[in-house]
Amino acid sequence: MGLSLDKYIDFLEKQNLNWPKAPPRQPVKAKPMLRAIPGIKAVCWESYGTLMRIAEGELRHQTEHRVPLQVALSKTIQQYNMWNSMHRKPGEPWEVLLPQYQKLLEEQQMVGVRKGDLPEIDSSAIWKKIFDRLRERDYQYDVRLLGEPDELSEKVAYFFHACLQGVEPESQSAEVLQTLHAAGLHQGLVDNGQKFTFFQTLRHLQCQGRLNSPEKVISRSLSLFSVDVGIRAESESFFRQVADRYSQAGLNPRQIVYVGSKLQQRLALARQAGFRTILYAGDAVSLRATNDGLRDPQSKPDCLITELNQLKQVLNLS
Repeated sequence: MGLSLDKYIDFLEKQNLNWPKAPPRQPVKAKPMLRAIPGIKAVCWESYGTLMRIAEGELRHQTEHRVPLQVALSKTIQQYNMWNSMHRKPGEPWEVLLPQYQKLLEEQQMVGVRKGDLPEIDSSAIWKKIFDRLRERDYQYDVRLLGEPDELSEKVAYFFHACLQGVEPESQSAEVLQTLHAAGLHQGLVDNGQKFTFFQTLRHLQCQGRLNSPEKVISRSLSLFSVDVGIRAESESFFRQVADRYSQAGLNPRQIVYVGSKLQQRLALARQAGFRTILYAGDAVSLRATNDGLRDPQSKPDCLITELNQLKQVLNLS
């Protein structure tokens, strides 16, 4: 049995590896709408694009430009000593692996889901298939560090995505989370995410040095990621499943506020499921909203914030 995923993330952080940087924050020309929302007992957060800045504004399996994918594949091949067990073909190692990776992506995108839902890709499942094929060619690895094949694939998926997209905690994230926790509010992460997303988020928030015991501040049981249910957060039924998760903790949607930066793709669906909603319009890279969406009663958020600490005023905590 190898290191747990969270311990492995800590292990990698101590190796002084060269991770890509998240893009600097690009302020949005927007006017806050800070109407108080009474009766809130829980906050569910979009992780990528709200609590954490990330290249391209959300977690991706392929980037818009080819170079980051090339670099991530190259670093992954090197980190896990894959080349000696790969089929030798003309070209750089990443060029050999790229078609296989893309084919496995396409296969997962074809998985059937109910009408109105979009399938999510499980990155660890892709890497498990890749490493299964490598083991057929006598691939060896440190089981004491990386664990059994399923554990290995989860760790490789984290490393690959960490190399693909730079991530950094948004300013004030840890401070606001700590304040909400001290006020007795429940908090969870609700987003398109992978098996590593919860631990990755906690790790980056902890780096701000203002969040004590982050695993107590953000509840795993109140967190739901697309990979957990096999459908993306833009799916019609996703937030109904979020509501079911919170109802098990005795919370109904009107007691919960969803904070995120994607208006039509997330907040509108959360609103349809009965949640209160707050649009975070603090970073142009992650913001997905239109003027029509802001006016439409079906998607209009309860509030609009441009700084995370404005949430304290909205929830009457300041």
